[in-house]
Amino acid sequence: MKTQKNKLAITDIPVVILAAGEGSRLSNGNGNLPKPMALLKGLSLLEHLLITCKKAGISRFFVVIGFMRDEMDAYTQTLAEKYNLRIKAVQNNDWKEGNGTSVAACAPYLKGAFFIAMCDHILEPMMFEKLVASDSGDGFCHLAVDRRIDQVFDPEDATRVNLKGDLITEIGKDIKTYNGIDTGLFLCRPFLFDALSNSREEGDASLSGGVRKLTQAGKIKGVDIGNCFWLDVDTPESLRHGESVLSNLN
Repeated sequence: MKTQKNKLAITDIPVVILAAGEGSRLSNGNGNLPKPMALLKGLSLLEHLLITCKKAGISRFFVVIGFMRDEMDAYTQTLAEKYNLRIKAVQNNDWKEGNGTSVAACAPYLKGAFFIAMCDHILEPMMFEKLVASDSGDGFCHLAVDRRIDQVFDPEDATRVNLKGDLITEIGKDIKTYNGIDTGLFLCRPFLFDALSNSREEGDASLSGGVRKLTQAGKIKGVDIGNCFWLDVDTPESLRHGESVLSNLN
C-alpha cells in the first residue's frame, strides 16, 4: 500500500529574501537609499514583499543583507515589529560575488523547504500558493515561471527559462531557445546548497548558476503563474511602471 507523501503547509515555510545588493541601477531614482528601502506607492520594496507574504500566510523570514548592512539590519527589525513578523537579518560578507552567496548564507538555518524571493520584485500572494500546490513531495525545487513572454516588462533584461513539460532544462539571460521567464520566486530544498557550492567553485556564484546545476540533475520544475502580476523593479523606469500599474489596480 502506497503512503501519501507529506504535503507542505505554506504557514510552515520560511522565505529567504535576497536584499544584499547595492542596486546601483535604481539608486539614482530612489534618493540613494538601499534598494530594499526604495519607495513604491508610499511603501518600500521590502515592505511590499513582506505584506504579500503575510497575505499568503507566511510569517518567518531570513533577510540577507550586505550593502549598508547596519541600516538594513535596523530597518528589517523596524518592519518585523510593525507587521508582527519573525525576521532574522543574515549578514553576507560575500554579497559582491553573486546572489547565490546570499542564499548560501542561510544554509545553517534551513533544514526543510524554503521560499526564495527577491527584495525588488513585486509579487502576488497567489504565486506562493501555486508553488506549494504544485509540490508533490518528490524532492524537486520549483521556480515560478511566466509564460506570457510578450507581456513581460523589459524582456531584454529578464532571465529566460526553457521547459520540457514542467521540467526546466535551461536558464539564463542569454539562452536562445526559451518558453518562459524566471519571476525570481522559488520553492527550494536544502540540496540547492550543494548546487550553489559547485557552481561557485566553477566561477559562477549566482543563484542562476546553482539552478543550472539543478537543471543538469533534472531536479527543478517550473510552475506556471497564470495571470498573476509580478514586476522586477530594477531601474527608475520599472519603478515608474510599478507606480502606474499599482495605481490602476487600486
